[in-house]
This record gives sequence, structure tokens and C-alpha cells, in this order.
Amino acid sequence: MSMTTALNNVNHLEKFLKTQPKALGAVQIMTGVLTVSLGIIKGFSFSFAVATGIMYWGSIIFIVAGSLSIAAENKLHECMVKASLGGNVVSAITSGMAILVFAADVPYTLYGQNGSAYNCFQCVYDLLPYTLGINGILLALSFLQFIISICLSSFACKAICFCVPQVSITSQIHYVSQERPAMVVIPFALYL
Repeated sequence: MSMTTALNNVNHLEKFLKTQPKALGAVQIMTGVLTVSLGIIKGFSFSFAVATGIMYWGSIIFIVAGSLSIAAENKLHECMVKASLGGNVVSAITSGMAILVFAADVPYTLYGQNGSAYNCFQCVYDLLPYTLGINGILLALSFLQFIISICLSSFACKAICFCVPQVSITSQIHYVSQERPAMVVIPFALYL
């Protein structure tokens, strides 16, 4: 790899820094912490989201993706940007699943919890606004995480795609001088 190619790679990786991966990574970490905190509160009531556990393992993935984004800005290297790209792709898939789970949890919360006794039904009915509120916040946090992960993934992919060495093809045409042109020789040279 020549010095020009190495400088080109650094310039393209510096374009990744314009997306502020440290700030977006911090938002990802905070989203993960809030999701696990609200998941602990929501864990006291049985629901579809609690059964999947996405509030817990999804939060770990969000925190790891945010940490990789912060590390990619702190140590700007192609491997770190690739790690950030991989973490954010997994985070985008996880947050997409979380959006579906939390959206499916709303009808279950409204119609799926039937109390057998009046006191139990009254308790569930009293907690319904809080449960729906927590579910709405978790849905909004998952949507925010999805958008951030997609943005960081796309910018990391743009930075990585330009880091490959470019092949230049040059051609030279040689004419043999005679009364009439006899033959044209076109050699191709490939330089990596």
C-alpha cells in the first residue's frame, strides 16, 4: 500500500468522525441503560415483552454498540470502524425486533390480562396507565435506537467502502511509422 492510499484511507475514515460517533454512542448507551431500568420495572407484570426478555439482552447489545462507536472515534482505525459497523448492524436488527415486540405488547396489555378475582382485576386496571406508559417509552427508545444504529451503520459503511485500494488501468498506444499504419499495439498495465 502506498503512502497516497494510506492518506486516502485516513481521509475517508475522518469523514466518519463528522457523524459524531462519540455523541451518538453515548446516546446508545443511555438508551440501553434506560431500557434495562424500565424493563426491571415492567418485569413485575407479566407481558409478552417480559417473556421474550428483549429489554435485558437488547439493552446489552445497545450498550456494546454504543461503546464500540465511542471507541471508533477515540482510536480512529479501520478495524475499529468495522467493529462499530458490525455492532450497529446487530443493534439495528435487535431494535427492529424490539419495536415489533413492544408494539405487539400493547394489545396484550390492554386485552390479555384478565383477573380472576375483583381485587386482582382492580389492581391490573389501576396499573394499566403506568404499564402502557412504560411500554410507550420503551417503544420510543427502541425507535430512537433503530434510527441511530442505521445512521452510524451507513456512515461507517461509507467510510469502510472507500478504504479499499483502487486499481488504475493505463493504456499506451504505439504507432509504427510507415507509409500506412501497419498495426496498433495496445499494452495494458495494471498497477495495484
